[in-house]
Amino acid sequence: MKLPRASLAALLTAQTQETFNDCAAKMMLGALAQQLARVQGVDPKPILAIIAALLVLPYVAFGPICGWLSDRYPKRTVLNGTLIAQIGVMLLLVAALWLKSFDGAILCFFLLCAETAVLAPAKRGILLEYVGPQKLSRWVGYMEMFNITAILVGSFAGGAMFSHWLSTGGDPWQAAQNTAWVLTVLAVLAWALFQVAEPTKAHSAEPFRWSLWVRHFTDVAEVWRTRPLWRATMGICFFYGVGGYATVLLQQVGYELTHGGPGAGLASSQLLLMVGVGTMVGNLLAGLLSRRGVELGLAPLGGAMLTIVLVALGFTAPGTTRFTVLLIATGFSSGFFLVPLYAFIQEKAGDHRRGRILAGVSLLDSVAGMAAAG
Repeated sequence: MKLPRASLAALLTAQTQETFNDCAAKMMLGALAQQLARVQGVDPKPILAIIAALLVLPYVAFGPICGWLSDRYPKRTVLNGTLIAQIGVMLLLVAALWLKSFDGAILCFFLLCAETAVLAPAKRGILLEYVGPQKLSRWVGYMEMFNITAILVGSFAGGAMFSHWLSTGGDPWQAAQNTAWVLTVLAVLAWALFQVAEPTKAHSAEPFRWSLWVRHFTDVAEVWRTRPLWRATMGICFFYGVGGYATVLLQQVGYELTHGGPGAGLASSQLLLMVGVGTMVGNLLAGLLSRRGVELGLAPLGGAMLTIVLVALGFTAPGTTRFTVLLIATGFSSGFFLVPLYAFIQEKAGDHRRGRILAGVSLLDSVAGMAAAG
């Protein structure tokens, strides 16, 4: 099978950029909230938890609609629509920051996460259409490598850009606005590059009905009925629960290491970047080891490594070399754990219901992430 390399490059670029923007905006808003709270003399931790919860709330609230869109319409069309919506939302975010409306900025962040929730089942579902089942596991490895790396590098970039402009100008609102402008330019570039992606076809003729908005239990039951898919989903939920907790925790660790100074955003981002370095290597190696098909045996190995490393982190002082090494090891083991589980689900879901299955998976792992943030 000849791979549509331009389409795959466009797909990976688009999904990486959208994830990057979400996480960079989250860190930027978190750093802005910390600076505003410091001036007002209040505790910033509750707003950080709210921002972290908003990142995954759309996956819970709109999961069935996202799955229906991915099955009902060509996935390439759905992806292109999310890229256009992202540009509009980023412009609204710039306007909210210019008006110094934190509530408006939070609303824009929620909308940004909502369009990424629509993208999630479409991007994973279209991958099989582009590469076929034999090469699926390897390309899932690449996709998850780019996705999780975008989460962590985006988190680093958002905090780093905010800290840079804060240190040069001293105005947190202007620093946030400058960061948002950079993310807007990236959104436009991602949409332009995605236009080379090949068209795809729809796999369902299910009409829209209002009950789709509350079909959450139906999508979860769809996963539950196929027990191997359910077990793989529970593994993914474990990962995102741990990841959601670690993201909030490391942001607070960076804040405390710098005593809440202007470099707090950068310090938090550097910690997350170390996890990203390990994740990139782990996902890449898991993909290479799965060249002949899905290698589910990697999942328990990665899960055992992840558990051991997390326990070791609990007994290590932040800011030390050992702490940094363990953060890298956390990312590496998560790659071994996550890649085979996602590849297995995408391969076994079936064309006619892949969007619903992936939406159900996203719903459950997002609930785990929200619980961890809380």
